[in-house]
Amino acid sequence: RLARFGDRVELAHGDFRALEQLAGAGRRVAGVLADLGVSSLQLDRGVRGFSFQREGPLDMRMSSSGRDAAELVNRSTEAELTEIFRQYGEEPEAKRVARAVVRARTERPIETTSALAEIVRRAKRAPRGESRIDPATRVFQALRIAVNEELDAVSEMLDQAVRMLDTDGRLVVISYHSLEDRIVKNRLRDLARGQVDPVTGRTLSETRVLEVLTRKPVRPTLAEIEANPRSRSARLRAARRL
Repeated sequence: RLARFGDRVELAHGDFRALEQLAGAGRRVAGVLADLGVSSLQLDRGVRGFSFQREGPLDMRMSSSGRDAAELVNRSTEAELTEIFRQYGEEPEAKRVARAVVRARTERPIETTSALAEIVRRAKRAPRGESRIDPATRVFQALRIAVNEELDAVSEMLDQAVRMLDTDGRLVVISYHSLEDRIVKNRLRDLARGQVDPVTGRTLSETRVLEVLTRKPVRPTLAEIEANPRSRSARLRAARRL
């Protein structure tokens, strides 16, 4: 898809939080498009351990270095797991699930996606009515975010992207769950408001950095969701550099 752009395309591998470094020191750009979603290629490969729908090692790392999900699951305390599941997965039964995980790992280490998913499913209460969401969904999301420190990376990336933008440049961010979207929404709002005078309490309009272009997030159309079911949770927000 990018072949027709020839040498205008430069590929760089790295973390969102290293955006300025990857782009080159002092580089200015007309636009930044940040897609915060996990690669479908990674989700579809069981060996990466991202999905409870495929058997694989409990890894979940975006790269091959650093702490993996198995280490987090098997070494964290019950309180730490509860906080991870609650904060990053917004899991309503976080404490109950964390207790079940700790109990299960005393018998044998939890090393595969299927083993963890089964523990979570057994621990959670049956949902009222029908649910299209697997009981393990929020826990797997929470672990992936914790392993890769995704939310911290998003915050750092946003500030770097704004610094790189030329005047009138555009920042467009696509997020896929409420935690990411909340960070994007609040950061764009703060940069659009500007700083507040500590004495008068008046907003200093001259310190405004952005103009928010999307009052509400743009959501995929039904046609787009039909063509790409994984787009159903996408939220797009955009801003202009002042």
